Amino acid sequence: MPVARHTVDEKAEALSLYVDLGPAEAARRSGVSPLTISSWARRAGLHTNAPTKTKEATEALIIRAQSMREELKIRMLHKALDLLDRMDAPHVEFKGKDADPVTYPIAPAGAVQNYATSVAILLDKYRLESGEATGRTENVSITDGLDDHEKAALGGAIRDELARRADAQAAVAAVGDPGEA
Repeated sequence: MPVARHTVDEKAEALSLYVDLGPAEAARRSGVSPLTISSWARRAGLHTNAPTKTKEATEALIIRAQSMREELKIRMLHKALDLLDRMDAPHVEFKGKDADPVTYPIAPAGAVQNYATSVAILLDKYRLESGEATGRTENVSITDGLDDHEKAALGGAIRDELARRADAQAAVAAVGDPGEA
């Protein structure tokens, strides 16, 4: 099998790319096999800076994404404010087959509802981006409205049921589960 010959300049360019970009990108740009470039680099005692540059690029990308998310949050709030202002501003709708403009002194009920829905969605997404809870949770005590006697009776019933279940589990464990046969 014939051996490919590369000029000194081609080899130097491939090794320069290797140091800066790593073997894969050097091979892609130079047309020389990544194994060949790696072999030349090993013989020349060269090491690539690609992992360091990749890490730096990744960190820069993360910082940029965080910045963009902050900008997005600000823009969502501005848009929500704009939509709220539109509820009280003159409103134009286009009606009929010729799409004739109809102007209202303030937004009609349907448009207000659409604006309000849009604002609510924007605020919900803002809260998600900010890491806030977006759902509403309620905790209700089952003993609210019970007197002390009823609370004691309920507590006793719960304890009795838990004890019955524990005894049943212990009995099954002692004789084995009939479903395992």
